[in-house]
Amino acid sequence: MFFGHERILGAKLKDVFERIVTVVILKIFKVIFLFLAICIIGYCISRSEKPDKLTEVSPLVIKKNSGEVIRYSKRFKNGTLLLSAKMANLKTNDCVFMEDMEATFKKGNRIIIVKAKACELNTKEKKVYLKKNVQINSEDMICNTESAIIDLESNLITGNSKVSGSSHKTKFTSDGFSIHDNGQIKLKRAVITKVTK
Repeated sequence: MFFGHERILGAKLKDVFERIVTVVILKIFKVIFLFLAICIIGYCISRSEKPDKLTEVSPLVIKKNSGEVIRYSKRFKNGTLLLSAKMANLKTNDCVFMEDMEATFKKGNRIIIVKAKACELNTKEKKVYLKKNVQINSEDMICNTESAIIDLESNLITGNSKVSGSSHKTKFTSDGFSIHDNGQIKLKRAVITKVTK
């Protein structure tokens, strides 16, 4: 009789133990399932959210600290391009309007600085459209014009507006210009006048 109670008690303990193990395993699976579900939902939400102005123009543009300065840098075959500007606003998802833009090209052993009062960075076209008071400075030449384009893929700077400037002991006007990878500034249909002092 005594042995019968032990068997019944042992069977009940075994049954209770199995239920506890089953409940614990189920709770562990529920926790794992909920954790995975939360991770998947979080991932989907983060992928579907619209990026802010900064991320939309990346990897091209990096906002510096909390200021309004935009910086872009690129290395290419014959040098580097460093661009900085003050962002005014995001016109579209692919176009950022900027003010007080300055680009420094180091092409070979030449440094060319291009400044513009206003410009548009088009990330889809990978071009910067310079507008208003565009100035190009190199060691031996200064040019002023009203518009130009920086092609970020070919590293070519071109302009088809009237250009005026000076170089050494000359002044010139031209119908446009281009600056290639070698850093040379080429003028289109230039009229050159010697300056005598």
